[in-house]
Amino acid sequence: MMKYLYLLACLLPLLAFGRDNPFISTTLADSNTTNIITKLAGFSQTSVNLPSDARELEAVVVVYKSVDGSLKEKRVDIRASFDWRDTIYISRQAMPKNGEVVDVSVTAQGNSTEARAITNLTEGPPLQALATPSQKTPLASADIVAGRINAYANKIVINTPDLLLKSYDKGSRIVMDFEKKSKFLTHSREFGNKTPLRRATVGSHGKFYRVVLELDKKYKYSIRQNSSSYTIWLGK
Repeated sequence: MMKYLYLLACLLPLLAFGRDNPFISTTLADSNTTNIITKLAGFSQTSVNLPSDARELEAVVVVYKSVDGSLKEKRVDIRASFDWRDTIYISRQAMPKNGEVVDVSVTAQGNSTEARAITNLTEGPPLQALATPSQKTPLASADIVAGRINAYANKIVINTPDLLLKSYDKGSRIVMDFEKKSKFLTHSREFGNKTPLRRATVGSHGKFYRVVLELDKKYKYSIRQNSSSYTIWLGK
């Protein structure tokens, strides 16, 4: 009898601390209790303001988690000057479904006035040009896929070597089609309220891309071309 009591006393600690399923390895059992997967919310946009001694952006480093759970880095070189008072935004642009190029209605074909014939692109500003002092520095600028757009008080300069196929106006919008096979997502850039240009939108249309300049009101305009840019003079 004492022998059985002694054996039972030895088995009780094993029963108390034993695992529910002894056939599962201890490594897998531990991972089931500690490897908790948390689904994060989708990223949309974030912003950052740098201190007052910042003058140039050298690079942006993105730290991301890989599919294997390890942390990795992606460095994007910038090397450009900026105003430390500006807010820097990082935003996500969702990829289109099925590999299609997303376009918005502002660059789509629609009812418009007849396209302006591109036959005289060397003319100067309109006779009744907007009265403004001479400006060498743009009041607002933005980069687009096609190139860089500089906005002034009485003109807009699009820096691109691509051939202008046609241009026309739709109310307060000036539409310009440039010849170039391209495939990219439609995107817009805001220009504030310091110049007549409020927004520029660029959309891909296969063999050409379309630039839509949205102004604060309807203007008479003329276009002047040089080797690497187009100047849209705005008049009354």
